[in-house]
Amino acid sequence: MEARWFLRIFWGLALGLHLGFGLWQLHAQSWHLVDSHEYVWVAENLRSQGWLYSGDPEAPFRADHLSKRPPVYPIWLLLSRLLTGSYLSVVVLQVGMSLLSLRLMLWLLDAWRVPVRWRWLMLPALVLSPGQFIYPFWLMTESWFQLLLTAWLVTALQAWRQPGRPWLWANAGLLVLAIFTKPVMYLFGVPYLLLVGGLAWQRRQPRLLLPAILPLLLTLSYMGWQGQRSGWFHFSSIQNLSLLQYSTHNLLRQTLGPEEALRLTDEIWYAAQANPDFAEAQQALQAACFEQIARFPLAYLRLHLQGMGHFFLDPGRFDLYTFLGWQAPEAGQGLTAAFSAGGYAGIWRYLQAQGPGPFVLLLLVALANLAKLAGLALLPFNRRIPRLERGLLLLLVLYLAGLTGPSGAARFALPILPLLLVALAASPGVFVRSQA
Repeated sequence: MEARWFLRIFWGLALGLHLGFGLWQLHAQSWHLVDSHEYVWVAENLRSQGWLYSGDPEAPFRADHLSKRPPVYPIWLLLSRLLTGSYLSVVVLQVGMSLLSLRLMLWLLDAWRVPVRWRWLMLPALVLSPGQFIYPFWLMTESWFQLLLTAWLVTALQAWRQPGRPWLWANAGLLVLAIFTKPVMYLFGVPYLLLVGGLAWQRRQPRLLLPAILPLLLTLSYMGWQGQRSGWFHFSSIQNLSLLQYSTHNLLRQTLGPEEALRLTDEIWYAAQANPDFAEAQQALQAACFEQIARFPLAYLRLHLQGMGHFFLDPGRFDLYTFLGWQAPEAGQGLTAAFSAGGYAGIWRYLQAQGPGPFVLLLLVALANLAKLAGLALLPFNRRIPRLERGLLLLLVLYLAGLTGPSGAARFALPILPLLLVALAASPGVFVRSQA
C-alpha cells in the first residue's frame, strides 16, 4: 500500500512539475541559451553543407568551431527538423527523456532494495531540483545526457549481474553516445577499459574486452579526424576555452584581483590568436594557462575543490532567473562573481539582496543540494548495496565533478541528479546497518 501511494505521489509531482514548467515556457517562448545556437548551427551546417561546424558559415571562419560541439545532439536536432519541420518535437522528446531518467532511478532503487519508507526522503529534493524541469524545455544537451548516464549505470549493473547477456555491448554503446554528446566524457574510456579489464580477468573471459575497447577506439579516431581537419589532435576546442575562461581567469582573479586577471587572460588570448596556425595557437594558449596555474598550485587546488563543491551545491540561480525572466539586482552579476568578490560571505550577501521570494527559493534549493551531497558522502558506507555497484555510481559522479572543476555549477550536475537522489534515498541504510 505504501509503495502504491509513493508511486502515485512521485509521478504526480514529476508529471505536474513538467507540465507547469512547460506551460510557462509556452508563454515565455524562450527555447535557446547561448550554447543552443551553436548546436543549431551544427545541425543546419550538416543539413546544408554536410560539415561539422558550430558557427555561422557566413561569418569569418573560426577553426575552433570545427570541434567545439560533438555531433550526437546536433544530429538529433537535424533528424527532428527533417522529420517534423520544427524543433518543437525535440522539447517533447526531452520531457520524455527526463521522465525516463526518473523511471530508471526507480529501477536502481528497486535493484538495491531501498525500502519505500526511505524513498520519501528524495521527494522534497526532487521538487527542489528545478533544473530537472527547466532544461527539457531548452535546446540543450542536459536531458539527453542525463538519460545516457543513468542508463549507463543501469546497464553496467546488469552487465555485472548477468554476464551471459549482451548488456556490456549496450553499456559500451551508451558510453559512446555520452562521449559524443558532452566532451567532458571523452577521457572516461580509460577508466572504463580498466574496469572491464578487471572484470574480464576475474571471470577469465578476455572477450569482455571487445566492447570495452570501442569507446576509447572511437574517441581516438575522432581526435585523429579532428587533427586532420584542423591540424590539432584533440577532442573539443571547448576544453581550452574552459581552461582559460574558468580555470585560469578565476585563479588569477582570486590571487591577483579582477583587473589584473582580466589583463592577463586577455594577454594570453590575443597572444595565442596572433599565431596564424591553429594548432600552434592552441598549444600556446594551453602552455600559457598552465604556466599561470603553476605559479599558484595551492591556490589552484583550493579553487578546483571549491568548484567541485559548487558542482554539488549551486542552487542554479542562472537557470531559474533565465527561465522565469527574473532580473538580478545587478545586471551581469551572479553567484560566481559574488563568490570571487567576497567568498561564501559574498554569496550570502548576494542571496539576501535577491528579494524575499528568490532568496527563500534559492536557499531551499541549496539546502536540498546539501542533503543530496550528504547522501552521496554516506553511500560508501552503505553495506546493503554491493561494493562494486556503489563504486560505479561514485566513480561516475566524482569523475564528472572532478573534470568540471573550477567551472562547477548546477547545470553540470543536472545529468547525475537521479544518481544523487538514489544516494539520498539509500542514506538511512548506513545507520540501520550500524544499529543491527
